[in-house]
Amino acid sequence: MDKKPSRDFNFPPNYHTVQTLSKDLEKLCSQYPDLIAKYKLGETIEKKDILGYIISSGKKEEQELKSKPASLVIGCHHGRECITSEAIYYAMKLLLKNYSSDDQFRTWIDHSVIILIPLLNPHGHDIVVRKNANNVDLNRNYTFNWGNENGTSRDPFSEVYCGPSPLSEIEAQLANQMKIIDDLFLKYKNIKSSIDLHSGTEVILHPWGWTYDKCADYDLFQKLCKQMEEKAREQQVLPFEYGPAITLYPTSGTYMDHVYQFYHNISFVDEIYYGKWSNNIFEFFNPPSDKVETVCKRTLPAISVVIDYAARS
Repeated sequence: MDKKPSRDFNFPPNYHTVQTLSKDLEKLCSQYPDLIAKYKLGETIEKKDILGYIISSGKKEEQELKSKPASLVIGCHHGRECITSEAIYYAMKLLLKNYSSDDQFRTWIDHSVIILIPLLNPHGHDIVVRKNANNVDLNRNYTFNWGNENGTSRDPFSEVYCGPSPLSEIEAQLANQMKIIDDLFLKYKNIKSSIDLHSGTEVILHPWGWTYDKCADYDLFQKLCKQMEEKAREQQVLPFEYGPAITLYPTSGTYMDHVYQFYHNISFVDEIYYGKWSNNIFEFFNPPSDKVETVCKRTLPAISVVIDYAARS
């Protein structure tokens, strides 16, 4: 079971704490007010904000946003995978900075809505643990196939503890941490594609995680993964291998399978880093400071394809 240390983790250079990431994202909102807006999605039981950001040009009024196709990018389901939040922050800066000069970025931002949740698990992030404050693995707490014996556990001492029930994680009576995702999909019915960033290996995954049967959109997933590979070569970064999630290991109650099953969302997981010769948990899941930008750049092709797919829908 994850145990909370006596003080917050001392992050190395080029990494944010929850607080410093929020401040830097606030600066982006101030710098590009016509392109990005911040939304408070809820709070953890420790009163830490869970924040979402929407990048799109034009009015940020609800009806206007709901009229456009949308993509969704999530980081830090697992708190100790801090590099995932850095990769999303890096992508956000790039999109906003180059809106005026890059025709592709401008098309995406003008004609679609890009929803980003850089840090879903603020409790786990700053103390570098996998689970949330209730000791639940958030990426095993979704409704679809919740509690299935494949890749999850009902034992609170397990790293993949699914919680006492599906969508059990109530955060300050404002929003269930998993229900946040359901609310977004119900509110923005035009969310076409999503990508959930993780670390612990290096591979792009698509449904299913619970069975070897091919999903209905298997050929489309493979086509988009091939596009990610081609774009990586164009951008001169190392491509990720790719395939159905179960080829890595079985999982149940995950975000990816949940949104694909219930919303027919073209959803991916991108596992973006692992430290082969690490000395500790942080170094296994997160690159050294001088490699943070390299890992962030490597993640861009997959994020780009997910955004582009939605914008073209």
